[in-house]
Amino acid sequence: MDYQIKATLKSKTQIEAFVSKEYSFKGSSRFLLFASGNYIRTLYSAKVTETEKYFHYILEGLPEIEAGVFYEIQDDQNIFAPVDCSFLMHDWFLNFSRSNEEMGAIYHKDHTKFSVFAPLASDVFLLLYYKDHQETYPMIRDKKTGIFHMDVQGDLNEVEYLYLLKNDGVWKESIDPYTRSTTLQSRRGVVINPNEEKIDFHDDHLPSLKDPTKAIIYECSVRDFTSSIHSNIVNKGKFLGMSEENKVSEKNHPVGIDYLKYLGITHVQLMPVQDFVTTNDQFIEKTYNWGYDSGNMCAPEGSYSLDPKKPYSRVLELKRLISSLHLKGIRVVLDVVFNHQFNFLTSAFQKIVPNYYFRFNEDGSLSNGSFCGNEFESRRFMGRKFIIDTCLMYVKEYHVDGFRFDLMGLTDIETMNLVYDKCKEINPDFILYGEGWDMPSSLPNEQKAKIANQYFMPSIGFFNDRYRDMVKGKSGDGELYLRGYLLGDTNYSDAFIHCFLGSCLPIAMPPLFNYPHQSINYVECHDNATIYDKLLCSNALETEEDRLKRINLLNAVVIFSYGVPFIHSGEEIGLSKKGITNSYNSGDKINSFDVEVLDSRFSMAKFLKEAIELKKEYAFFAYDSKEEIASHVSYETKDGRIIFTIKDAKPFKEVKIIVNPLKDVFTIPLGDYYRVLFNLSGRITQEFYVNHLTMNGISLMILALE
Repeated sequence: MDYQIKATLKSKTQIEAFVSKEYSFKGSSRFLLFASGNYIRTLYSAKVTETEKYFHYILEGLPEIEAGVFYEIQDDQNIFAPVDCSFLMHDWFLNFSRSNEEMGAIYHKDHTKFSVFAPLASDVFLLLYYKDHQETYPMIRDKKTGIFHMDVQGDLNEVEYLYLLKNDGVWKESIDPYTRSTTLQSRRGVVINPNEEKIDFHDDHLPSLKDPTKAIIYECSVRDFTSSIHSNIVNKGKFLGMSEENKVSEKNHPVGIDYLKYLGITHVQLMPVQDFVTTNDQFIEKTYNWGYDSGNMCAPEGSYSLDPKKPYSRVLELKRLISSLHLKGIRVVLDVVFNHQFNFLTSAFQKIVPNYYFRFNEDGSLSNGSFCGNEFESRRFMGRKFIIDTCLMYVKEYHVDGFRFDLMGLTDIETMNLVYDKCKEINPDFILYGEGWDMPSSLPNEQKAKIANQYFMPSIGFFNDRYRDMVKGKSGDGELYLRGYLLGDTNYSDAFIHCFLGSCLPIAMPPLFNYPHQSINYVECHDNATIYDKLLCSNALETEEDRLKRINLLNAVVIFSYGVPFIHSGEEIGLSKKGITNSYNSGDKINSFDVEVLDSRFSMAKFLKEAIELKKEYAFFAYDSKEEIASHVSYETKDGRIIFTIKDAKPFKEVKIIVNPLKDVFTIPLGDYYRVLFNLSGRITQEFYVNHLTMNGISLMILALE
């Protein structure tokens, strides 16, 4: 036993108490209730039981319990024990403790207002750390909202701060969940002026994006994308390294931001750039991590900055990266991890408001659909507010163009729709998508932002695992040998047609989505094996040349399928992770974008670039309604190959997309002369016509009837 007496508020009318037999072999005959050190009344034992190690009491006769009051019980030997009142965070209390006001440290030149939601705390102090001294201020409680405030006069720019809170008699220091920047290793929050440096985000260089199906998303990690030793990027692994222009490989191919521009993608999805926990700002090489271990979501990650000791470094350098990408015509999507915190006990949320921000099972245990030990409770008013506030801050202050929600199925539908609606009001071209997996959570099924509930989230996209599995084949460690249609298993031809047409028509299987833009079409992302590594297993008997052809075929199909194409960095040139499927902490040697491979396979990058060019040129590749697809696109299967015909494909009379996943040559009479727009060599810009098609194996062709 690590306690003598332990007391917990279990309901409005009951306290549960445990008395250790090591402390008292006969138990306690009476308990007194104290509030803020003052005697209130004597409680009576409604029920007493015992085990080998302790006595168990159910105490009744409570007055009306108030949040923010320090309650204790005293036994017959005059020993006091604090009462854990986190039960007050259950739903019956929540309606009385909420606010829409701005949270965190709100900077003004002559004063800064600090606001923290801490309804259970009996006392909260603001700790300010100046360069040469420290100041402490008792914060003022708003009884109605549960928010503590303090307005400190003077210019507090770059002043460090913490909160010191007393919950149930226990004092804890905590960083502010809303802090906009942090000190080294995220030890303290820092007061930041959002307008410290005027940055032109070059939004005027971004082409209009009225239809999400015209987006082409490229996922990469700031560190992985720039860390190769085979390029002349100076600030490798940093925000500013990714924004360096005119950088090349050893064979003079574009790298970094110029490579993204070369490919022609419309959006770059940055893997987590918000502060994460396990990467050490000073010992970066020894503490590699992708960043799905959430820390301070409102502050950029220090290890990506040139000088993490300077609080503005991370803030301004991320803004400059976004500005640089916009200048190239590329929008920015942030990969955000709201579904869990790295550690429940050390989380600022748990320190400030015990048990409020996390989701629990009926037995009181933490819900763990994230498989990371906890889930963030998005349905709680202030939890939902934090998610929305954080997203709005990045859209307003960093000019972010969209979000990818990690394990989005653990967030509730109402929250996701509110994020979309509020961000869309600021940025008309905003996009939102995420992982809509059905995770084993205590969140009721009807409230999960999962694929099965897509009808309630018409504007939000979902990673389409059906597409991945039918087109490529399954990606689980024990399923890498399974082949999808494009890997040569033509038993999946009907399922492939369904997926190619946006997974929104009843072909071979029920529709997965109501709109094509809800389908994020992908065959590789940062999770699981790369395509190249899967092919080494699933298509082991093929030649290296054939496997690389399959990668080109897969990437072309992703681009031309109806829905939103998604490419993982390195997928286009067949990068390997040396067989490591979950490489989140495997280091630069495994995860770095291999520029040597880019040099040796640059023709594959060119192939993707030309597919993207063609996709962007013609609207008929991006229909955004199932009615348009059904009325314009027909299909037929011939000997395992599939021919899609797009009618009235202006400016053409019709267009054919022919997919051949087999190694054999495919021959078919066309009945008329068609112009070749695209084949295994890429885009065909010369006027070349055929009326009897002979098509190589493992390839895709696009033909137009003028």
